Amino acid sequence: MPAFGAHVWANYDAGPLDARYETAWAGMSEIERWVTGLTETVGPSPPLAPGVLGQIGLALLLASYRHPALTERPGR
Repeated sequence: MPAFGAHVWANYDAGPLDARYETAWAGMSEIERWVTGLTETVGPSPPLAPGVLGQIGLALLLASYRHPALTERPGR
C-alpha cells in the first residue's frame, strides 16, 4: 500500500479513538469519515507527510517523463 494510503487508512481507523470525534464518529456517513481521514483532521499522521510524499512522487514522474536517456534509440 502506498504511504499516502497507509496514512489515510490509519487516520480512518483512529477516528473513534480521537477525543474530538469519539461521540460523532458513529453518526458520520462513510464519506464523511473518509474525508476526515483524508484531510487529516483526525488521527496520528503528521500533516505534511502525505503532501511531501505526493510532491516527491510528482517530481520523480516529471523528471523521468521524456528524459533523453529513456527516449533515445540505441545506435544513434
